[in-house]
Amino acid sequence: MRLVKPDFTDIPEGADATDLEKQGIEPKLEKSSNGMIGLEELMSRSSGTHQFTIDPILPKNGITVLAGTEGSGKSLLCSQIALSIVLGHKFLDFEMGGKRKVMIFNFELADEEYGRRIKLQYMKMMENATGDASLFHYKTYDGGAFSERWQSIENYCRLPDSKNAVVIIDNMYTSTEKNLSDNNELRPVLKNIREISDEFGICFILVGHHNKNSQPEPININHIQGGKQLTMNADSVIQIAANVNDEAVKCLKWTKSRYSGSSLHNKPLKLTLDDNLVYTRRGIIKSELSYFTNMTQKLELQALKMYVDQCVPEDGVFQAHDFTTYAAQNPTFNNISLTTAKRWLKRLHEWNILQKLSHGKYKVKHDNLLDWEDQE
Repeated sequence: MRLVKPDFTDIPEGADATDLEKQGIEPKLEKSSNGMIGLEELMSRSSGTHQFTIDPILPKNGITVLAGTEGSGKSLLCSQIALSIVLGHKFLDFEMGGKRKVMIFNFELADEEYGRRIKLQYMKMMENATGDASLFHYKTYDGGAFSERWQSIENYCRLPDSKNAVVIIDNMYTSTEKNLSDNNELRPVLKNIREISDEFGICFILVGHHNKNSQPEPININHIQGGKQLTMNADSVIQIAANVNDEAVKCLKWTKSRYSGSSLHNKPLKLTLDDNLVYTRRGIIKSELSYFTNMTQKLELQALKMYVDQCVPEDGVFQAHDFTTYAAQNPTFNNISLTTAKRWLKRLHEWNILQKLSHGKYKVKHDNLLDWEDQE
């Protein structure tokens, strides 16, 4: 609120407050126009609910980053998302927010390969679908990677029937000539994408990559190329990584959301890929590190499995000394020393396969040990 100065042009010189009163002139308060709202109005908005394209991992509009390791199946995941939206098919058991137009802009694969993959997915998913396949739209950009394509993409978003569409960019790094590893070049690209999203109600899915990591470790949002500048500007982040022991098994983790407090946030979900290239959700992974460690090279895992089968009672409780002695005396493991066997025990505990009950006493986490098995 601010005071508005009265107009005194018609008041004779020397007039006092009484004269102003006779003229009916009073200071007036002008209503605020600075765009801010009060406490009551803010609280009144708490009853609203946010809408989702896929509840709760994919907002109705805004920017979602879908990133993963090389060969993790990001493109397959995107085409399954696209078909789920247009066909009204649940995506990994998540609820759908309604059918919408989907536009895929492909910079990765030849049309023949993309067509082969999505045909297999479509044949599987259409069995339980009630949607409209005509909502699906696809374009491959030729002319080489790292050409500037965002003016063309924006033109498609401006089409009358593209309002509130889902737009998948596979992948974001090759959609522009800008170096997206440089924050100064990344920032204007994200600003432009946000403006398109806000103006046309677009839900963008930007496919990204993970940085190469020499050491196996659980999925982390900091793995994504582009760093914090990219993930801070995203409304949602979904990450996927391959299981090094089985290419048909993936780990998916939803690592950021601005709109939901779902219990699945930051939980590693096990996905399996069938012959139709459709992912199925199998539950929460108990020992995530197992998915990124080559178990065929881990003698300590083999030792524990043999020890559990031969020596451990049903309750899974055993003494540390008994295990280390068993491992050291078993010729299968190259006559290792007790010191090495103790290191094995420590690693198994770090990998969340063993629970330490007290000094020298452990319990096998059987469900977690199954995550290291070569089975669904």
